[in-house]
Amino acid sequence: MSVNAATPSLTLTLDGDSSSSQSRIYPNNTHFVLSESNNGDGGCVYNISENGVDQGIDYSKMLAAGVYNITGYTDGCANYSGNQVEIVLTVYELVLSIDLNVTEVNYGDGINVSGRAYYGEFIPITNSNITVSILNQTKCEDKTNSNGYYDCQFNAPMCIGAYTVSAEVVDESSGKSATNSAQLEVKIFYGEKKISERAAANVGCYEVPAFVQNTDGSIVKGRVRICVWK
Repeated sequence: MSVNAATPSLTLTLDGDSSSSQSRIYPNNTHFVLSESNNGDGGCVYNISENGVDQGIDYSKMLAAGVYNITGYTDGCANYSGNQVEIVLTVYELVLSIDLNVTEVNYGDGINVSGRAYYGEFIPITNSNITVSILNQTKCEDKTNSNGYYDCQFNAPMCIGAYTVSAEVVDESSGKSATNSAQLEVKIFYGEKKISERAAANVGCYEVPAFVQNTDGSIVKGRVRICVWK
């Protein structure tokens, strides 16, 4: 006479949730627990694996953005047959893009900065605050629209030099934030533009160091490009 082995009843939870498909927003510390309701058989081995790598049965961990197959399983029981439960966990990272309509400008020129805030696979972050700044000074603000896009304008600094334009979004629903940046160079433009240099058949150009007085009276060292048409 043969007796069929019982099947252990396993419960796998992530932060107390046993749903078979779950998501988190990075960074997030997730609590993984595997339990059994009809335990008592000897020799059973219990474990939780993340994409095939065993982790234990009760632990907390912060996972990077990606898709994880979380499997809780038991094996090696004397009277129970093996069993397993699975959860697919997707960890999304908040992404913020930034684009400047120009990267080289004159004193005080208007600049348009735009971009999009989203989670992986382009899930838009809507109705959330965007702050654009230079040297920790806010230059313009906006809110993301229904597709996660933002757009705002500001004037270039009144001193020549290289600047980092930073944008930050704070997701209103989760409180998570992300930043990104772009480079901007403020120059003095006088005379013909570079396109005229390229079009000229006989032109000689060179650069010389020079001191330049900004509109606020400060003095900075720069380089002056001089071109001579023959």
